[in-house]
Amino acid sequence: MKIKAIIEKGNDGLHSIYLPDYNVFKSDFEFDYRYDLSGFFMAYSFFDVSALAGKIGLSASLLICYKSGTSKAENKQKEKIEHSIHNLAKELLAVRF
Repeated sequence: MKIKAIIEKGNDGLHSIYLPDYNVFKSDFEFDYRYDLSGFFMAYSFFDVSALAGKIGLSASLLICYKSGTSKAENKQKEKIEHSIHNLAKELLAVRF
C-alpha cells in the first residue's frame, strides 16, 4: 500500500511531513514521498530557476514565487512542472562523455 506523504516548508523555515489521508500508522505502510515546490527547490538548490522556467515554458517570476512559497501552484501547473523535470532527467540520463 502506498501512502501520500507531503513534505513542506513551514512559515518558520523548517520542513515537515504529513499524511493527508491517514492518521494511524501501520507497519505495512509504504510511503509515497512528495515535495511541495518550495521544498523541492530547497532540496535541489543547484537549479537555475530562471533557466528551468524557460525550459518548462513558464514565467521565471512565477516559478520564483513557487520556489519561495509566496505563491502556490494549482495541480495542473504542478503536473506540468513535474512532467518537465522528469523529461529533463531522461535527457540527462542519455548524456555520455
